[in-house]
Amino acid sequence: SQVDDYDFTPALEAAKMLYGSSFVCERVSGVREFLKDKKLPSEDIHHVTNKIFGLAAKFNAADVYDDIFKFHQHKAQARVEMQKVDFLVVPTVVHHFLIDEILEEENQADPQWTRNASLGYYTNFVNLLDMSGVAVPAGILKLDFTKNEGPEGQKRVELMTKDGGSAQTELPYGVTFLAPAFHDNQLWALGSQFMPTAGVKSGKY
Repeated sequence: SQVDDYDFTPALEAAKMLYGSSFVCERVSGVREFLKDKKLPSEDIHHVTNKIFGLAAKFNAADVYDDIFKFHQHKAQARVEMQKVDFLVVPTVVHHFLIDEILEEENQADPQWTRNASLGYYTNFVNLLDMSGVAVPAGILKLDFTKNEGPEGQKRVELMTKDGGSAQTELPYGVTFLAPAFHDNQLWALGSQFMPTAGVKSGKY
């Protein structure tokens, strides 16, 4: 049967909480012993990580409890949506950024990681929501970036060709099968059936 009203919003809202709420404090908790003798920002820590650790400093214990309650609302709503389907098929990543494009954001005086974070638009919530996920190759994209219009497209062509490279390339892409927790075997079976139909192979297969 066809499902026309699947609401992805609860999952996306849960994903935003990973770095956009007091949940970011977990990043500090995991390396507290390492940080105890350091003053942030520290030269021993990557500048993007320094900023993430700095974000954690603005939250208190009450914020954590507020966000736990908010998260469980998103999680409950996401489970309701998952009952509408047997599994989800989503893009594993949504874009192929160049390393230079990622570094352009991360090397700013005020580091950003919107491009990097956007790669997991359809998957950043999987661990948070206790879901199973299996990523499999789905094919090869033949891309001609000379056809991209606008300043961003022109800039990308310049980056790709600056050292004698080509703006025409082939890049892999994949899909991820998602289901509630403990459906790993079912997802592996789906993935193994999907790859031959997509005309791709993985590892020794």
